[in-house]
Amino acid sequence: MFNEKETESVPPYTIFYCSKKNQFSRYIQWYFSTKKYAYEKADIFLFSYKVKDHKLLHLRRLGSVDMSLQQNKVVNLKLMAPLIDSVVIKPGQYFSIWKLTGKNNRKNGYKEALTLKGTEVSSSIGGGVCQMANLIHWMALHSKLQVVERFHHSLDFFPDNNRKIPFGTGAAIMYNYMDLELYNPSSENIIIKISVGPKYLEGSISSDTPVTTEYKVVEKNQYFKKIDNVYFRFNEIWREDQNNPSYKELLFKNKSRVIYNDKFIPQDLIKMNV
Repeated sequence: MFNEKETESVPPYTIFYCSKKNQFSRYIQWYFSTKKYAYEKADIFLFSYKVKDHKLLHLRRLGSVDMSLQQNKVVNLKLMAPLIDSVVIKPGQYFSIWKLTGKNNRKNGYKEALTLKGTEVSSSIGGGVCQMANLIHWMALHSKLQVVERFHHSLDFFPDNNRKIPFGTGAAIMYNYMDLELYNPSSENIIIKISVGPKYLEGSISSDTPVTTEYKVVEKNQYFKKIDNVYFRFNEIWREDQNNPSYKELLFKNKSRVIYNDKFIPQDLIKMNV
């Protein structure tokens, strides 16, 4: 796949054929895979132990971005949510967004919505569904589910504006070769609930077994640094167990290119020598 700098000079038809090649490779991978994927659904009332819930605001003013693109994003999320809602991940099973939802194309009713291409905010059919991956990934980090496939947004597109969760905990998806895939290594049955409310994309993860861990996901060592006249944002994402003070796990480190005006970067977070 191309990175954000390469896509600036790559002809669109080259990107198109590269995407088709990657999709075909994923189809082959799925065909020969021995993984057991979660498909079955169940009643949420059978899972009385909530692990984590969260919600994300649908519409936010993002500079000069056309709000109709965000409204179309909500349409796309409403098409995707019922396909994921109430899916049970049994012990030893994998969860895959694309395995459950299929193509987010015009044929399946998806609309043109906000998407990120290279270093620009753009639009495409089926855009905006990364918000679904963001929600599920954030909740999964608070559970016993293991994240076995996740793609990081390598760009910092917008300044923080009432940010509720640490930067760099999102997940980028693109049918079908950029997926969010989870694995259940526990002996518990775990259910994912997803709904699209009037203002929020809402979700929860629950278990059929009492919860013994209470994870907290935190950001550490955040700073900005200019490299070759371009600012980059760095941070670390850690997980702590509220019931076990000795448990501290580094989940991942982020390095993202800042593409908004550097006047919005907090001056106290700019490091000259790191």
